[in-house]
Amino acid sequence: MAAATKDAASAVEELGEKVSEIRSGLLHPWGIAIAMDGTMFVTEYDKKNIAVFSPDGTLLRSIGDDSMFQKPVGLALHPFNETLAVADKEGAKVVFVSQAGVELGKLAGDVSNVVNVAYDSRGKHLAVAQMLSNVVQVFNCETQSIVLTVADIQMVCAVLFDPVDNLYIANTGNHAIEFLKLDWSGETPTETARKSFKAGMENPVGLAFDAEGQLAVIDHGNSRMLTFDATTGDVTDTLKWAGASRPCDLAINPDGNFVVCDRDANRLVLVTGAGMPPKAAV
Repeated sequence: MAAATKDAASAVEELGEKVSEIRSGLLHPWGIAIAMDGTMFVTEYDKKNIAVFSPDGTLLRSIGDDSMFQKPVGLALHPFNETLAVADKEGAKVVFVSQAGVELGKLAGDVSNVVNVAYDSRGKHLAVAQMLSNVVQVFNCETQSIVLTVADIQMVCAVLFDPVDNLYIANTGNHAIEFLKLDWSGETPTETARKSFKAGMENPVGLAFDAEGQLAVIDHGNSRMLTFDATTGDVTDTLKWAGASRPCDLAINPDGNFVVCDRDANRLVLVTGAGMPPKAAV
């Protein structure tokens, strides 16, 4: 584990209304998860680790190296114990890691081409997006058995459960978001309805909910962020910031602001949430 540092470049720089950036020597930040205390966990694809930031953007430490990860991509925090589940694309594995950086195990089963993961609201199931396999598999976390398979999703890059455990999928190759209404009353979930929406997106890749329950989507090909009414699929806001360069993922912090992995710009971008005041520079 790397020693804690405070890089002068980690100060937040304002990019204009609603947007500021955090730089701290990041190299291709790909996935992000934010703990309840605001600590940020960011995968660095080419450094083969997870950079850990304080809520104010100070780089604290790194987790992992090439003995733990080959190419870490998406990650998710368990909603109760806050264990990290990390999708390792080149390693074809999902690695479970404590916030202190201790490897706790790996998900059993074939998870080749894994790029993203998401826990349900109870932390009992983990959805796994397998990009080149064009499939999403949902695993029971206790038994590590597959309880649901969603096939024929072209170049799937992201998954997300809503608060009642319906499933959203970034159907990246088809430039769409899929909504799957799930019935969890039986031993395994069943899909009862599905709809999709596109809104002119090109390769959507990152999914998160804002504080008001709207669905935020990273429109990777257009280097922008969209928010949708999660029920109707109507676009409610569009945001593109200066120098945006193929962003990949986003998460919401305890202040109600989004933090975006602006991958090819090697930075995190802070987007002020609805009704929240702009965050002051650190």
